[in-house]
Amino acid sequence: VLQPAQYPRDVRFPAGVWRDWLTGQRYVGPLNAQVESPLDAAPLYLREGAILPLGDAMQYVGEVAQEPLTLVCALGPDDDAQAEGALYEDDGASRDFERGAWSRTRFTAERAEQRIIVRAEPPTGAYRVARGIVTVELRLPRANLSPRAPRPLIRAASVDGLPLEGVQTERVERRYETLLRVTLGQVEAPFSVEIELG
Repeated sequence: VLQPAQYPRDVRFPAGVWRDWLTGQRYVGPLNAQVESPLDAAPLYLREGAILPLGDAMQYVGEVAQEPLTLVCALGPDDDAQAEGALYEDDGASRDFERGAWSRTRFTAERAEQRIIVRAEPPTGAYRVARGIVTVELRLPRANLSPRAPRPLIRAASVDGLPLEGVQTERVERRYETLLRVTLGQVEAPFSVEIELG
């Protein structure tokens, strides 16, 4: 926002489906749209079909001994929706990455009706990081905006075929989407998470 009392802003969306980070509203590109941009929130969008790995904010490299990881999966509304993403890591301080001290982990997610499977492939490269708690966050768009339309919830979850007992889950209902979070605990790639929706 560059002018006083001017909150709408023109945003140009490239080809693809883009979701507002805060509300989940979908924009199908290519498209020019006017969006609200209040002073307390930056317009930020996530491409549908992407998995975005997020870590905690740190004041300096190596602030935490075991780095937590959140995998934000922006799945589409279809029963066969898919998403993918990758995480690149190195020590963030030296030039050891030039000698192979780096790591890249690819993530995929697929939806098969009421099941979602999230996979982490084996990392490539020689760098390894001590992984903390891993959380999977599913961003599922609402197919029907009626207030009475059912919202998904997590019925069960398993990692590598083993059920997660007493798993910590969270559901956040937004106008345009439902966020479902599953805390897996400390898991190392490769792994496979199966989430059953209800």
